Amino acid sequence: QLGRRLSGSESWQIKILQPGEHPLNSLALTFVDSGLSDIERGTQLAQAENLILKGSEGLRQLIAASDTQRLVLVVDQFEEAFTLCQDNSERQQFFECLLGASAKTGDKLCLVLTMRADFFGKCLEQDYSGLAQQIQQHGIAVMPMSPEELKQAIVEPAKQVELDIEPELVKEILADVAEAPGYLPLLQYTLTRLWEESTDNCLRLNTYVKLGGVMGTLRQRATEVYELFSEEEQAAVRHIFLALTQLGEGTEDTRRRVLKPSLVNQRYSEELIDTVVQKLADEKLVVTTEMVGKGREAYRFDLCPSNQSI
Repeated sequence: QLGRRLSGSESWQIKILQPGEHPLNSLALTFVDSGLSDIERGTQLAQAENLILKGSEGLRQLIAASDTQRLVLVVDQFEEAFTLCQDNSERQQFFECLLGASAKTGDKLCLVLTMRADFFGKCLEQDYSGLAQQIQQHGIAVMPMSPEELKQAIVEPAKQVELDIEPELVKEILADVAEAPGYLPLLQYTLTRLWEESTDNCLRLNTYVKLGGVMGTLRQRATEVYELFSEEEQAAVRHIFLALTQLGEGTEDTRRRVLKPSLVNQRYSEELIDTVVQKLADEKLVVTTEMVGKGREAYRFDLCPSNQSI
């Protein structure tokens, strides 16, 4: 039934990736075991990359070798294949690899693509190895939550940990997000801040107002953090966030990932970038991820596009 766990799914293996600037490399990284040593991971990455270069047949072999009854491959933020990947050939290879392997692996592979609705049109501009047809046949539009669904999303998790929420607070939140697009990441952040600020196991309206509400909490906190930096660090913050924003062409601006070396230059030293990024990460304003086998870190913006101007 819809909304129920499928029988046997508890043993399925789930792999999640985001395409980034080089989706084929991102796909290969998905098949690297995090529990291995750096040398072993580097070797495994090289093997995965070689297979991915063979296209759908190589991906089929990787999936066949997976020790699971079914592998769920989730390509999150699929629109990055258009916004961040600038190589049309690599983009086409990525699509062919995914869709070709899906056709060759039967039920062992479950391919899930998630993307913003304003990028559906991009997928339909060309056939893209059958991508357009697959989206037309199997695409599911995830509609915004109804007020009742949103209320349950706020209240029920709190109940599970015996956390009280003032009814007036719930009403205020529902009113604030009624006409706000892309509010879920902001709501998640706001509820987290409310919990951090609570002192009596209760989320209260007056705290919510003090924080700035759903639309203001993140902006207010980001401003507070920014003002704690020195002038030199503030310049580095602006430099970092500009690098982490992909300007849209006919669509909204989106976040992008960048490698640490691309942030360092004569004006912004590695030490300065490291210091600033760590402080931003501590405040959950950016998220850092490690590039396997590369000896480098990739910094990525992990907030919704409406706040990339912070």
